[in-house]
Amino acid sequence: MAVPRSLASGGLALALVLGLGAALAAPAEAVSAPLTSVVSENPVDYTPHVLDGKVLAIAQVGGVVVVGGQFSKIRDQGNTAQIAQPNLFAYDATTGKIIKAFAPRLDGAVETVAAAPEAGAVIVGGSFRNVNGVSQRGLVKLSLANGSRITSFSAPTNNTVHKVLVRGNRLIVGGEFTTIKGVSRSRLAVVSAVSGAVESGFNLAVVGSRKPDINKNPNVFEMDATTDGRYLVILGNFLTINGLNRNQVAIVDLQNNSVTPWQSPRTSSMCGARLSFFFSDIEIAPTNDWFALVARGGYYSPSSGALCDTVTRWSLTPSQTNAQPEWINYTGGDTLWSVAVTPAAVYVAGHNRWLNNPYCNNCAGPGSVAREGIGAVSPSTGAALAWNPGRSRGVGAQELVATSRGLLVGSDTERLGGEYHARLGMFPA
Repeated sequence: MAVPRSLASGGLALALVLGLGAALAAPAEAVSAPLTSVVSENPVDYTPHVLDGKVLAIAQVGGVVVVGGQFSKIRDQGNTAQIAQPNLFAYDATTGKIIKAFAPRLDGAVETVAAAPEAGAVIVGGSFRNVNGVSQRGLVKLSLANGSRITSFSAPTNNTVHKVLVRGNRLIVGGEFTTIKGVSRSRLAVVSAVSGAVESGFNLAVVGSRKPDINKNPNVFEMDATTDGRYLVILGNFLTINGLNRNQVAIVDLQNNSVTPWQSPRTSSMCGARLSFFFSDIEIAPTNDWFALVARGGYYSPSSGALCDTVTRWSLTPSQTNAQPEWINYTGGDTLWSVAVTPAAVYVAGHNRWLNNPYCNNCAGPGSVAREGIGAVSPSTGAALAWNPGRSRGVGAQELVATSRGLLVGSDTERLGGEYHARLGMFPA
């Protein structure tokens, strides 16, 4: 990927932005990976609108897109009629029309959604306690036909579920719970994606708060797993997993149900006086050999070693005990909330104003490029790409999902690519 003109003429500025990444070779691209070129800057016109609150989770399930979050009203594009549909809805991936037959009622926020192993079903996690008027806390499987609970699956938790991943017939669950289906599991569990039965062989307790004066409760806030289901990367507010010191980030071997040796001294920094942890999202590349992290936490100069308000690339080498990022891109003091990794670009979103901005706090430094609310960097070097559609910043875009159709964006604002797209939109392939 070519270096943008704004950087190509400034070798010193480029070196400052990229740090370790300038000489890094481009990664191999998976043949079947979606979005092998950078998406359009012009969003599609047909996605529906979320009229209040925020979108926190998106998943494509066959020809349906399922959207979760904390909201109460939605409407179709081009239609003024509002639909009262709290926290979860679905729409046709081709036409954008809301699927009105899918009408579950969840009484709390939906933070994560994933396609179930069987067709026509979706697994949903969050802070809800009741689904369709029945007690069902934290985790549920729903029929896409009508939003009814699939009662053959049951794995209720005693606290919030932040993330679910399906790999084969295994469902990986992360959050703030200490029990799932009545079985003791500390913030991380593996259950059957078909029945919800808890796997007895997987019991890796995630414990210890990084900043107990701010948040005494550890959690698994985000995670991703390789497509083959071998390795899992988790992040959140924790100090140990299975009794081993792992500060904020850990890599788990899902085949052997064990914690790998992977550690990095860069994860133990403290960013922001009111934050117990600072990495906000993780996604593994389609090639399964590296991953990207985005972070919040305020401006810290590169010389400090802190990775606050950055996007970074890391080798997925489970044996590493002194892991370092392969490249770093700094926003200059603005939070990044979400990341999506494709062969052509690493897309990031938050309430950022700039990228390539390592040496200026809350201002545009030498070599920086304006990227309002959303941007993209090169997977191989970490330099900002020319792609610059813009979005109204708000608190930030909490969800980015790359599919073969394009890049889905979920947020708390109404402007995307210079157009009205309330809290939801897609940049097409």
